[in-house]
Amino acid sequence: VWLSHRRAGDEKWGEPLAVTPGKGDIMRCALAVDGRNRVWVFYSDRRGESFSIYARAYDGRAFGEEMSLTDGRHNDLSPVAVTDSAGRVWVAWQGADTTSFRIFASRQEDAGFTKPFVVNEGMKRNSWSPAIAATKADGGKIAIAWDGYEKGDYDVFVREFGVDGKSDP
Repeated sequence: VWLSHRRAGDEKWGEPLAVTPGKGDIMRCALAVDGRNRVWVFYSDRRGESFSIYARAYDGRAFGEEMSLTDGRHNDLSPVAVTDSAGRVWVAWQGADTTSFRIFASRQEDAGFTKPFVVNEGMKRNSWSPAIAATKADGGKIAIAWDGYEKGDYDVFVREFGVDGKSDP
């Protein structure tokens, strides 16, 4: 995974910077910029038998250390990311558990991210392809949408969260 950037007012893009060391098995990546102007790069990389979600922050000079957001026990794929009205980054992805694919998310706290939590809580059938958006309305909301097979056909579901992490039904 490579990152190229351009500072406000610059006409030229900077040289591409390697986010990952190469020769990985990457399944999608996502970007978001936090309130401290760090670019967060999220990617799903297969190491061993499973894909996990990893993140690195770029502060305009150098990348921070890679952090793993998932434990590698199951496949975690297709990260999407957004910045909330408080400047915190949220990331969501589809992840396998023991019975089906679920939608998980984590939000930025201090130097790291919260423990992953289940977005499609209470659903028993497969869920895929998360999408994420944020708004400043109502004190700031984050909406995570996904495709799910809960009712025996393909439907789109959405759950909203406040910037405090609390969710609506």
